Amino acid sequence: MLSIELHTKDIPEIYDRFSKEIGEGCWKERVASIRQEIKGNPLLHEYHQQESSIAFQLEQLRDLKGRFGGVAVQQYNDHSHYSASSFAAQVLSVIKAVNGLGAERFRSRVRACIKNNPSDLRALRLELATATHFLRQGKKVSWPEMAQSYVEGQRIYDLLVEDIGPNGLELECKSFSEDKGRKITRREALDFFWLIRSQNWKKLKLSPDGVAVVVTVEKRLPVAYKDRVALSDLVSSLALSGRTGIAEFNGVTVNVIRFEPSPFNALIEKSTQSEHRRLLDQLTGTENKEIVAMSTSLNGALVFVLQSKEDDTLMSSIERTLKDSASNQFSRSRAGVMVAGLEGLNPDQLISLAMQDKDGEDLPTALRVYASRILDSPGRDHLVGTVFLSSSDLRHVTNDAVSSSSTSYHFLKRESPFWSDEFSGLFQQSED
Repeated sequence: MLSIELHTKDIPEIYDRFSKEIGEGCWKERVASIRQEIKGNPLLHEYHQQESSIAFQLEQLRDLKGRFGGVAVQQYNDHSHYSASSFAAQVLSVIKAVNGLGAERFRSRVRACIKNNPSDLRALRLELATATHFLRQGKKVSWPEMAQSYVEGQRIYDLLVEDIGPNGLELECKSFSEDKGRKITRREALDFFWLIRSQNWKKLKLSPDGVAVVVTVEKRLPVAYKDRVALSDLVSSLALSGRTGIAEFNGVTVNVIRFEPSPFNALIEKSTQSEHRRLLDQLTGTENKEIVAMSTSLNGALVFVLQSKEDDTLMSSIERTLKDSASNQFSRSRAGVMVAGLEGLNPDQLISLAMQDKDGEDLPTALRVYASRILDSPGRDHLVGTVFLSSSDLRHVTNDAVSSSSTSYHFLKRESPFWSDEFSGLFQQSED
């Protein structure tokens, strides 16, 4: 049913069919709107490139089609649009396999995801990746939502692996972004950082100093624009004041840290992105908070950090979502597995967490603790496993072949009355 292999020579034809089925306007309008936002706030460029990567890649393919038509020229070998190309191929194969109302429902879902909702698109891609994994094992996979009997709005599991275990395996897929559970989202922080820069850059750019400002709000940023402007002006004035230390203003704590800019700028220039993160966290005494660094025209360095006094609740938010789905989206007549895609973790990071649990010398990781709570809660005998998937990486299989793969960390409940030994090792290797 689902396409699991893609050849670059087929990309022009795949894009042409996909654009006819879904409509180029979805990604054309999405990208045009985003580009207008980036003009207003250039700090949003990387954020949008990541958040709406499929829309940008489809727009890239639309541009290639305009320049080269349906000819499979060398430009189609660019890896930068492989994710969108494979997504398009899989969507087309689903539409081909499902007739009538189910196919139209799926088209509508794809259009809405691309045009309006990156989080829903991530969820759909996770479903496709999970289905691909089982198809590569030779299993038969179906989408209950595409059945003629499905009632719009009905809460139901995402996928059914029909030919495994006594009577199949139900899968519910949930994708979680890095913003899940955050009191201040990345978008909110980037808008605030740009407010600081746009309102006060004439003064800030003339600073020869190294200054880091850690802004801690009670819960969230002020809602009213004028209050955010007032806060940005306060932060800028403290950065330029020459003072060091902590100040309190109407529930906002501002910590000003000064450092020598020359060695800092040299380190930033030579280090990798992950090293940037470690360096900035060490400098500001924070961990995994929203942060931006700017150089000034006088070789100074400005670092701004934004955080909430309330702790972020990533894992507890994930747990609530998975528990709700485990209780309400499975039929309970078959075994079920929760699949959680963690966009904020790359394969190496997830492997590191698994190895930490395996060593057994430290406390169990949050993933192990929350997986146990989800599986062991009363009323969930039907649940036989929880699987955490990392973000996917492109990797070369041969000189001519590229595969997109994720790492999985799975927790199984063998004592479930629905357990079958066929469920062992289901996610030992996960690829899309």
